[in-house]
Amino acid sequence: MCWTCKYCSFSSRNQRTIIRHYKVTHGFNGTTCPFPCIYQDCPCTLKTQVALKRHLVTQHARQIQSEPVKAKLKCELCDFCEPFDLKNYFLHLGKHVQSNETVNCPFKQCSFKSNVFSTFKAHKSRYHHDPCVVDIRPDVIVFGTDSHAFTDHAPLLDVIEGGSSPDGEHDEYDGEDSEETIKYSLASLFIRMQTVLHISKSAIQDIVDELYQVSFLSQNLTLRSIRPILELHNCKCDASLIAQVSDIVQKANPFRCLSRENELGTTYKRAKFYRENFTVIEPVEYVLDAARQRSFVYIPVLRVLSELLNRDDVLDKVLQQHSSRSHASQYKSFYDSLNRKQNELLSGEEFHIAIGLFIDDFEVCNPLGTAKNDYKICGVYWVIVNLPFHYRSSLSSIYLATLCHRKDIISFGYERILEPLIKDIESLENDGLFVQRLGASVTGTIAYVSADNLGAHSLAGFKESFTEGKICRFCLADRKDIQICPVKSGKFALRTQESIDDCVSKLKESEHLKSIDGG
Repeated sequence: MCWTCKYCSFSSRNQRTIIRHYKVTHGFNGTTCPFPCIYQDCPCTLKTQVALKRHLVTQHARQIQSEPVKAKLKCELCDFCEPFDLKNYFLHLGKHVQSNETVNCPFKQCSFKSNVFSTFKAHKSRYHHDPCVVDIRPDVIVFGTDSHAFTDHAPLLDVIEGGSSPDGEHDEYDGEDSEETIKYSLASLFIRMQTVLHISKSAIQDIVDELYQVSFLSQNLTLRSIRPILELHNCKCDASLIAQVSDIVQKANPFRCLSRENELGTTYKRAKFYRENFTVIEPVEYVLDAARQRSFVYIPVLRVLSELLNRDDVLDKVLQQHSSRSHASQYKSFYDSLNRKQNELLSGEEFHIAIGLFIDDFEVCNPLGTAKNDYKICGVYWVIVNLPFHYRSSLSSIYLATLCHRKDIISFGYERILEPLIKDIESLENDGLFVQRLGASVTGTIAYVSADNLGAHSLAGFKESFTEGKICRFCLADRKDIQICPVKSGKFALRTQESIDDCVSKLKESEHLKSIDGG
C-alpha cells in the first residue's frame, strides 16, 4: 500500500517513512503540532507517535483486515494458527487453561503464565483490558510465505514489528541526502526552541557550541577505537588507511553543521537558514517617532493567514465548520448570531474568512513596583473564527498581530498603532485572499473584538475610570444608579448604533465638549 503525504507529493510504501517525513519535512513534533493520521480520509491528529500507531491499529484495523492479509496468530501449545482475531485467539487459549494446561501471556513484556482459568481471565482484564495487535509478542505472529502479501500489507507488519518494509524498501532518508535531513532536523529543533519554548538566542548559541564540542570529543574517541578493531580483524593498519577512515568519520559526523564556519553555527547563519528553508514570517517594525525612539512591531496578518489557509489540515477544519451549520432554532457559535447575519461580508452561504481579535495589556516587570506602568505592553492577537471552537482555544491557533508600549497608545492613539492591521483587513475585504486549493479568492473581515473592560473601553473611546458617571459601554446606567436599581428593573436604556452615532456627531460639532454619556 502506498502512503501519500497530505501536504506535498511525497509518497512511500513504508509507514515509518511517511511518519518520519511528516516529522522532518513538515515539522510535526506531536506536542505543539500533532501528527496527522496517514490515512487520507481520516481527519484525526495524535500527540505522540505511540498514540498514532495505536490509532492505526484500533481505528483502521478493518481497513487492514478487509484485505487478504497472510498473517496469523499461532498457539504455543497446539497447531492452532488462525488469521488475526484477538477475541477468537483468547477463547482458544482459555480452552487450554480450562484443561489445566499452563498458558503464557501472549503480550509483549509480560512474563505471566497460569493454568487457572479465573486467574488467567483476571490477569487479562486487569493488565490487558484494551488489547490490540500492536501489543502482541512477534513470536506468536506468523506471516505467509507469499512475497506479494508482505508488499501489499507492509502497514500491518510496520505496526506490529516497528521495522522497515518487508519488501526490502529502505527509508527514503537513508541515502545521499541524509546529511541534509539531519541538518534540517537540527534547524527545526532550534527554531522550535526559540519560537515555541521561548529559549533566548544566546542560550541556544550556548547549546549549539556545547553540542559541537561534545561531538568533537566523541569523534576523537571514535578515531582512537578504529585501530584496535582493524587489528582484531587482521587488517593492515597503515597510516593512509587510518587517515581515510578518519576523513570518512569526520564527514559523517551529524553535528559538523554546528561549527561556527557552517550554516547552523551562529545566530545570524541560523536565521538565514530559517528564511531559506522554512516559512518564516518576521515581524515588521514601524517607527512612531524616530527622535524619541518610539516604535511598535506588527506581524503581517494576511501573510500568516495565507500560509494557514494553504495548509490542507487547517482548510479542511475550516470548511468542515462552514458546512456544519446549526439548526435555525439553535445558537451554537458566532455563525448563529444576528451580528454575523447582518454583516454583509460574512452573511450568506458562501465561504468567508472571519477573524476574531483580542486586545490586552500586560506587565513585563514587577506590577507592584515604582515602574509598574513604564513597561506596560499592549498586545493584539487574532484567531480564525471559522475553526471549530476546540481548535480556537488552543494556544497554537492564537496568533500575535501587534505589540506596542501602552504609553505609545496614549501618545499616538490607536489609529497609528492599528494602521497596518486595518490596511490588511481592508485588503481582505476588498481584494480577498487567494486559496490555491479552492482556486479562488476568499474575502473576509473582523467578526468581533474581545477585551476586558479596560481594554474594550480604551479601544472604543469610553471612560476608562469606573468610579463615577456612566461607566457601562452597554447601557446608560450611572454609577450611583447601579447601587440602588437592579438591572432587571428596565430603567437603564441600552446604547444603540443610532445613539452612539448621535454622540459622535455632537462631539465633532463642539470643540469644547470632550465627553457625552461616558464616551
